Amino acid sequence: MRQYEVIYILRPDVDDEVANDVKTRMGGIVEAGGGKINQHETWGRKKLAYAVRRHPKGIFMYLLFEGEPACVAEVERTLRLIEPVMKHQMVRLDGAATGIRPFMTDSGEGGPTEEEGDSPMGGRAPWARAGRGDDEGGPDEETGRGAEPSEDEARV
Repeated sequence: MRQYEVIYILRPDVDDEVANDVKTRMGGIVEAGGGKINQHETWGRKKLAYAVRRHPKGIFMYLLFEGEPACVAEVERTLRLIEPVMKHQMVRLDGAATGIRPFMTDSGEGGPTEEEGDSPMGGRAPWARAGRGDDEGGPDEETGRGAEPSEDEARV
């Protein structure tokens, strides 16, 4: 069995009883499909980044479970059909879900090395080219525009 993480958002106008009914129903579907619930939490009412179905807020629910593909398909189908659910996202987790991702550890494992820096480009600014320093060719601090091209670059 693989582990899956589901975050689903309920309409903000549903009461606690309906939210608990949805939570119970989702737990029942996972267990009926032969899965095992590891964690099921209500994160509460939060502001959304943008309005969904004309609602600026939503009730966030979190579900972490282990299951087979048939169980996962049934959970997805049910989330689409339950009326109070506005949005949902399901992600398959690789390995054990411990709550600590490799990029969050203090041991230095999984994070960028010193030579790579914090940038996904390996510590170099995207505008930095071979033969130029990191500060040459980058955006001007005042205008935000790049440096003017040299005569050789202008002819190309």
